[in-house]
Amino acid sequence: MTYPPMTLDELRAWPKATVSPTQASGLLGCDQYSLNVSAKAGRLAIRHIFSGRNLRISKTDLLAFCTGSTEGEWRVCK
Repeated sequence: MTYPPMTLDELRAWPKATVSPTQASGLLGCDQYSLNVSAKAGRLAIRHIFSGRNLRISKTDLLAFCTGSTEGEWRVCK
């Protein structure tokens, strides 16, 4: 199932622990392909996992990244 890009309020209300690259792309201002390529190269700064070939991004860490909080596990990648 494909989900549309999210707003910050929709992310806060999202009931699951992870989001798809499509959902995250709206918040991060990029496309889903860039998120997949960055994750495969080990350069995605937000905690994520691959379920088979599908990328899943941590909702908590994405929210922390988008709000500037230091509570999530994210880092600046060079």
